[in-house]
Amino acid sequence: MLTRWSVQNFKSLSRTELALSAINVFAGANSSGKSSLIQSILLIKQTLQYAPQQRAIALNGPIVKLGGFDDVKNTFAPDQFISMGWSIDGPALGRAPRALGHWGRPSIRAVDCECFWDVPPPKKNSRGISPSDEVAKLQPKLLKTMLTVHRREIDRKPAQLNIERNQPSEEKLTVESPETAETAAFGPRLNSDYTIEAIDDVSRRELLQARADASFVGVLFSHFQPSQIAVRFDAGKDRAHRIAEAIFADPSPFDDDQDWEDELVSDDVLTTVKNWLRPTYSLEEVTQYFGDIYPNEDGECIVQEIVQASRYFKSQVSATSSDDRYITLDYPEVRSKIVEIIYNGPSWSYDLEIPRLISVTNDLSRSFFVNLVRYLGPLRDEPRHVYPLEALANPTDVGYRGEHTAAVLELNGDTSIEHVRPLNFDKPSARWSDKSRTSLVNAVVEWLQYVGVARQVKTEEKGVFGHQLQVKTNNDNNYHDLTNVGVGVSQVLPIIVSALLAPAGSLLIFEQPELHLHPRVQARLADFFIAMKFLGKQCVLETHSEYLVDRLRLRIAQSESEDLLKSVNIYFTKMTDGVTECKPVEITEYGAILDWPDDFFDQSQAEIEAIVRAARIKRAKNADVERGPKA
Repeated sequence: MLTRWSVQNFKSLSRTELALSAINVFAGANSSGKSSLIQSILLIKQTLQYAPQQRAIALNGPIVKLGGFDDVKNTFAPDQFISMGWSIDGPALGRAPRALGHWGRPSIRAVDCECFWDVPPPKKNSRGISPSDEVAKLQPKLLKTMLTVHRREIDRKPAQLNIERNQPSEEKLTVESPETAETAAFGPRLNSDYTIEAIDDVSRRELLQARADASFVGVLFSHFQPSQIAVRFDAGKDRAHRIAEAIFADPSPFDDDQDWEDELVSDDVLTTVKNWLRPTYSLEEVTQYFGDIYPNEDGECIVQEIVQASRYFKSQVSATSSDDRYITLDYPEVRSKIVEIIYNGPSWSYDLEIPRLISVTNDLSRSFFVNLVRYLGPLRDEPRHVYPLEALANPTDVGYRGEHTAAVLELNGDTSIEHVRPLNFDKPSARWSDKSRTSLVNAVVEWLQYVGVARQVKTEEKGVFGHQLQVKTNNDNNYHDLTNVGVGVSQVLPIIVSALLAPAGSLLIFEQPELHLHPRVQARLADFFIAMKFLGKQCVLETHSEYLVDRLRLRIAQSESEDLLKSVNIYFTKMTDGVTECKPVEITEYGAILDWPDDFFDQSQAEIEAIVRAARIKRAKNADVERGPKA
């Protein structure tokens, strides 16, 4: 579940941080900032799902079209960046589909991420051309990213990786920069102008400990996620240490190296090993194992022969339990001597690495936004006689306007799904969460009947023409196209199909789900969203429906436990001097609202009070007329 969302300097949102639960309702006047909150979530999904990897954030795409950086940055903010942050709990990440690879799925309790973007002064590309200001504003750059991964084991410190772009005065092109011939193959997305500001000790050791004189010199990004870190190290010293270790270690770090047989070292290494053994062992004993190794004409020996002789010597000595002379030898001293012999000065090289936990977390986070965040906009696809064939990127996704509903229902109608029946809400609250299994089409029909827009639904493939979708209404026993029934069916059906088919752990975002619906249907949709909560799905609802909110309050009052109360968050958005204020609306266990905000669904009450006052005045006037003028 997405447990936290923060936005800074984005449109009318100056600095907003929201705690999220299973059902999250955003209400408020038109143009008060509700849609901006949803757009900020969709912006991350759009970037990860559709944008090229080198694009840090995609302001324009198939989900949202926001223009340039100046269009999305808060006009009143002194800072010249926008930022978004989020927290996702481990179970939601665990449900995100992905290929596990050889690392498997680690034990992750939660993930926190904060990202900042801006438009820095344009830099010249490899052809000496700088992008125009307009192009630069369409493609903001990553300013900073901060990732924290909380392990399930509470006593273990979280993994952390904070990366920030250097200011222009801090940019360096030194020998430590990866922008050299050795790193040309890394591609243009390797940025040496980014600095790792913080990394946890475990991840640091994972990347640096096994390499000599290693340091971080650049980052490879996939959008705003660090996908690889460039590590610079002294390959010459690294080789010397590895050979020295191989001579005395079993197994050796070279055991899987295909170039093992080609490694040559000075015969001084062999002499050093022999001299190291001689004070403890006799010349005869040493010669027995190392006497068959001869240097070539250049005075070099094959490393493999020295290693094999050393291992065999050690195994034979170890086989004699009474001989403990070998373990008393000074390993560090001889290793240091061998390193000095082999090492001929710095030979810098580079590797691309990423800490294991960070890499898996990036994959899972991306999968969450791409596969589990489902969005249905306020303007549904218009009813049609036949819905044309279209490519389905995801056979369970009805599309951002519900345009694929007919095809998705046809493809998945017989799919068995976990289901909370609407009839549960006629039972005591302890039974509301009872689950059963049924086909998708049966579950859809039950909910269509419950909300009151249709009695039956069927789909039929029409070959090259596409798919036909028909329903039976409450007043007719014949099937009809959606063009011949009330618009309410075409509004509700995509919501129900999308939500029922979404996997557990999904984040379902619906803008104005109540559009064109009767008040009773709006209220019963609230029961549907409560059912989704019981199925482990999270809802974000942008609404103007007081009926939907009142039904949530009613169910909270009827509930015998506090589970539903804790699962519903209502936020009221209000614009003040061009800045959106997002105020939580506190509901008691009795469904009452504490500290009722001004303009929060109080128009009906105000109208009723005005009607009563007007009626009182009119009655008084009519009474005066009937009595006539005073004598």
